[in-house]
Amino acid sequence: MSAGVSYASIALVGKLANGNIGIETISVSENEVSLAGAWEYEPLETDKIKSILVERLIVYLDSETQTNFAKDSFKLFDLALFLKKASASATNLSADFENYVAKDPKKNAKLVEPDIKRIPLTEFTTNWEILENLSGYERASGLDQNFQKIIKASWKVRDLILFWQHNERERISRKYLPTSTQEFSMLPAGLTD
Repeated sequence: MSAGVSYASIALVGKLANGNIGIETISVSENEVSLAGAWEYEPLETDKIKSILVERLIVYLDSETQTNFAKDSFKLFDLALFLKKASASATNLSADFENYVAKDPKKNAKLVEPDIKRIPLTEFTTNWEILENLSGYERASGLDQNFQKIIKASWKVRDLILFWQHNERERISRKYLPTSTQEFSMLPAGLTD
């Protein structure tokens, strides 16, 4: 996300167990990441579906749904790229701290290491495979059977964004690190196509 952007909305879209299209949205700001709404439509209700997806970053959970909306110019949220950028950022933050301490070990020995949340990488490439691998294969009891897949995926995306933002807060709070002067980024830059 570019500097100065203060809000984003992400929509996870996929085919439900009953054949309909399900959508779960996540609102993202610097201060909050929350599930913001869920919808279910029959596949032919494309105008209604598009009205929800417009102006959002889209995560398709299956190739069939993505193919159905391929002609539309929605901005896609690249989940695999998010994981790479978030993981690299966490590694860099840790290395920056270690390098700073190493410059003057005696003076810097009492500095508290940043509390870095590690963002797992995965060898999977499709959004659903990535999210299923990260959140496990078990059913979540009490969830609507049709919406279960999308809700679980939304929880995981929300958690990953919260990990990213936690690390960003740790980064900007370490005033002695060179990257602390860079602006807080609610999402990594360059995730959309």
